[in-house]
Amino acid sequence: MKSPLFSLVGLAGILCCITWACSTNSTQPEAAPAETTEKKWQAHQAELRESLQEAKSLTAIKVPILKSSFLEKKWGKPEILTSPEGLYRLYYNDPESSFDNFTITGSPEPLLTFGETPPPMGGMGPSTPQEWQSTRIMGQEVKFFIETSGGNNGEMWATEAFPLTSPDGRVGYYRLQTEFNDLESPERFSKVGW
Repeated sequence: MKSPLFSLVGLAGILCCITWACSTNSTQPEAAPAETTEKKWQAHQAELRESLQEAKSLTAIKVPILKSSFLEKKWGKPEILTSPEGLYRLYYNDPESSFDNFTITGSPEPLLTFGETPPPMGGMGPSTPQEWQSTRIMGQEVKFFIETSGGNNGEMWATEAFPLTSPDGRVGYYRLQTEFNDLESPERFSKVGW
């Protein structure tokens, strides 16, 4: 005759196996897509920053060069960063305010996008859900959002990554960011060109 203790131990073992099998099954809830995308996006941004190096010119870059002649006239020539993979970044900065700047990142390959909803607005306070806003860049509707609320600095606005085709038929993928202390800054997105 089997002892009751053995039956309880056997039953406990079976329950443990069932629990383990259920917990490793693909029916377990996954992270929310927005959270996963936001983490991927943050990692993607870090990789971009690490790959870019200061450069004297954009002559080695094959992607069409999107730039802001408007801000170059206002603030002077941008800082140029490039990568071996063919990416470039132009950083325009108001010489009188480090919290007033504009960045154009261009890539020969698609950049990571968010899709349905932008990430929650972060910064100094708690994260807050937000909706996409939109602007027109070279005749194309492009979504943008508040990347960080800024705290003591200006807010950081960013576009969703988007493709553009140059007049010679080449395609590039772009992302624009601007930090500012005034309300004109989201309008800067629409003041770029070849």
